[in-house]
Amino acid sequence: MEAAWHHRLSIGVVKFHRFSNFHLAKAVMALDPQNAADPADDHQPAADADTLVGRDCELSIIDGVLGRAGRGDAALLFVGDPGVGKSALLAAAAARAVRNRMRVLRCVGSVTETHLPYAGLHQALHPILGLADRLRPAQRAALGAAFGLTDDAVQSQFRVGLATLELITVYAAEAPVLMTVDDAHWLDRSTCDVLAFVARRLAHDPVALIAAGRDRDLADNPLTSIGIPLVRLGPLPEPDAVALVRQRVGNLPGDALRQLLTLAAGNPLALVELPKARHQRAADPAPHTVLPLTAHLERTFGDQVGDLPPATQAVLVAASLNDSGSVAESIAAAARVTGMDIGFIDLAPAEACGMVTVVDGRLSFRHPLVQSAIRQAQPAARRREFHAALAEVVAADPVRRIWHRADASEGTDDAMADELERLATRLLQRASPASGAAALERAARLSSDAAVRGRRLIAATHVRTASGAYEDASRLANESVGLLSDASIRSYLGLYRQLTEGDWLGTEVIATVTTASRRFQSAGATEAAMVALMVAATAAWWADASVDTCRPAVRAARSLPVPADDSGLILLLTMLAPGEQDAELLRTVRKQAGDDAGMTHELVRTSAVFSVLGALPEAFRRETDTMDLLRADGHLALLAQVLAGRAWNAQLLGRSGAAASAAAECKALVPGSGPVRTFQVARLAEAMLAARRGEVAEAESIAAEVEAVLLRAAAHPMLAMVQLVRGTAALAAGRFDAAYDHLIRIFDPSDIAHHSRMTPHAMVELTESAVLARRLDRVRELHQEWVAQADRSGSPHLVVNAAVTTALLATDPRAAYLVALGEITNEWPIHRAKALLAYGRWLRRGRRVTESRAALRNAQDLFDALDMPPWRDQAARELRASGEQSPRRPRVTSGRLTPQERQIAMLAAEGLTNAEIAEKLFVSVQTVRTHMYRIFPKLGITSRVDLATAISGDDYST
Repeated sequence: MEAAWHHRLSIGVVKFHRFSNFHLAKAVMALDPQNAADPADDHQPAADADTLVGRDCELSIIDGVLGRAGRGDAALLFVGDPGVGKSALLAAAAARAVRNRMRVLRCVGSVTETHLPYAGLHQALHPILGLADRLRPAQRAALGAAFGLTDDAVQSQFRVGLATLELITVYAAEAPVLMTVDDAHWLDRSTCDVLAFVARRLAHDPVALIAAGRDRDLADNPLTSIGIPLVRLGPLPEPDAVALVRQRVGNLPGDALRQLLTLAAGNPLALVELPKARHQRAADPAPHTVLPLTAHLERTFGDQVGDLPPATQAVLVAASLNDSGSVAESIAAAARVTGMDIGFIDLAPAEACGMVTVVDGRLSFRHPLVQSAIRQAQPAARRREFHAALAEVVAADPVRRIWHRADASEGTDDAMADELERLATRLLQRASPASGAAALERAARLSSDAAVRGRRLIAATHVRTASGAYEDASRLANESVGLLSDASIRSYLGLYRQLTEGDWLGTEVIATVTTASRRFQSAGATEAAMVALMVAATAAWWADASVDTCRPAVRAARSLPVPADDSGLILLLTMLAPGEQDAELLRTVRKQAGDDAGMTHELVRTSAVFSVLGALPEAFRRETDTMDLLRADGHLALLAQVLAGRAWNAQLLGRSGAAASAAAECKALVPGSGPVRTFQVARLAEAMLAARRGEVAEAESIAAEVEAVLLRAAAHPMLAMVQLVRGTAALAAGRFDAAYDHLIRIFDPSDIAHHSRMTPHAMVELTESAVLARRLDRVRELHQEWVAQADRSGSPHLVVNAAVTTALLATDPRAAYLVALGEITNEWPIHRAKALLAYGRWLRRGRRVTESRAALRNAQDLFDALDMPPWRDQAARELRASGEQSPRRPRVTSGRLTPQERQIAMLAAEGLTNAEIAEKLFVSVQTVRTHMYRIFPKLGITSRVDLATAISGDDYST
């Protein structure tokens, strides 16, 4: 029944959404490692492969990429229409690389292998798998499981990526490496994810990656979303087109040449192949006026195939449908279909005319359009016949057998659909989400019952969404909606893409998702109901929803059949109803602290609760354990979210080093085109650090860029964070009126930048600017609310805010300062430093000069340690005015390290080896080694044993 399948589906959705990626296990493709080529055999392309007509600019770009291998980001993506010359440029790149004494690895996507996880990756690494014994055991195991060489489970796709990166860098130890990736649009998704992972981490490794694919078919491909430079190939100008024809075809009569130039429209493949056509069909005297160029080329290739012997044609048909290049399989299938006695010799005519090449028993088509032409030319019944034959030939491989049997099915076939769904379950549990989604979708197509078909399409929708294939997910969601009877579930599915993709969710979604949650709960799917409410809570918090808007969601949360101390329920209530039960919820979650060691999702939730309730030091400490678990499990999408929150919280706590490291790692995991909240929060944390360092132009530049992104996304409440950056930068520059004007907007309900949940982050800065600008009236009114809110909620952040602002605004502040300094511990160093500075300033100006010096001296030292030069300088000026000299203390040495260098230095100081650091941070060992070479001279040390001492002076770096 519908309720029952909603329950089963919901459990799966929870598991997918909780970590936004999957535990991957071994790939379901058994490839024989005994066929591995010698790693030293680079198979150099033809000698003239790098002399291309009309592509001088592109060849120059290739030379630049090859030259940057090991010295910068050496990755490139060519895109363009079929036949425009992408493969020719990759061949030219390989030829140039070999000439430059580089090694070359290659992989080519195939339309028949898109559902086989890691098929493309195995093709690329197959020649060097013999070097895997140089990897750490965990990395060897990851590759072995991915390629079906062992029965071990792959812990995560990112471990496969790290193992791939390390294997390639091992291969590159003797000579730089170029990896070429052709027809990327047909690579299996698992391979694309790994290649994207590798491409983002090539800055310090002697490796270059050049990929190519069809522009229109690369939607949702990870290689297009990670910032790789993209070169779009257009048609050849007429002079170059003429030169190419004369070079490859010869001199043509003027009319024939003009007709060819018109028909080919500058497409190099068309310019070369169309003249080879032996005839045109009588029924299609002017095909170029009817067919698009690609279809015309396919027909041209199909005509050429029609001239071959029947046995040869049969083998080519089997090969065009086979998800392997095995000639033996294709011959066996052709023999079964035709009843002929077919052997390898029957491929000779196809080789002779250049349609295919056969090397070591594997067949390759001259161009993908040849394969497409052969496949499309066959009637549907004949294609099914060949798939049935192939299913028998590959019976020893259960996964391939199921796929060929499915393709051999006609109409609906419920038994086959059930088998595909079972396959999808195995793939999702152990291998590849993309392959699992494909199996679910195919199962849906074969299902006779509309409700079952809808269930399978929705399951495929969730898998596609969680794996980042958003366009496919949108297509499937639109199709499945019409098959459902429950309107609230349909509406929830409409939001699911936005939720998982990270698009901005406004308050308008709260009611819809709450209704869906109640429907899930009535169906017995409690966890799915909680996940739906988490969507509402996320939208409510970020969009600053009102109490009335959130009230139905709060009631729904309280009706969930879970214990009152459940961390998920506590997180819902803290986000949906801030202030109502904060003190009680904080006491509850503190009692639980320590009981969830090793439980990743519990750590994530309780860290979030501490953060929302203002217990930032406790959140900071728990985030450390949380990040380690997320890295170990490979839950990098969730890790990026935790890192963004940590970067923001760390800068509020004055932990500049930790904030910078977290922000840098977050941005490395999430492309700029990724989720609005995650990436932009990390950037704003960096902007706050710049503002506090007095780098005002840098802070304001980041703020302006982020503001433009937020306005485009209609993420207006996040503008409060932008205003906090601007206000802090203005304070650093001594522009106190401007600082006040920026910051007061956060507190004004009529302003687009208002955000009530962000006001605690700006209270001290607003009060500081109001005091210095002498604009106290509005702040005094607000301060009364802050004190009452702090007393009511018990939020540690609000309590220290109230202590500092009370002292700043007091008419007789001595007692208030002493109370504040008693309440503000070293866990809140910025608050303490600002209170000391204000207290010392008040004492000096009240002619208590001697008494003021201790407070000012402590403030100066704290601001020095916090890397806040503008405030340090204020304290130094006050101290000099008190009659005490204030020599500038050198900035802490670790402040000269980049965020990643600081992170590596801290891990090395803990005793981790380069290999262990690389695995923890998902970079190559070579990258760690390069950073260590830079860290030592920056810190003025020569040994790892000195690291701990060198960075220990920076109390707030970790």
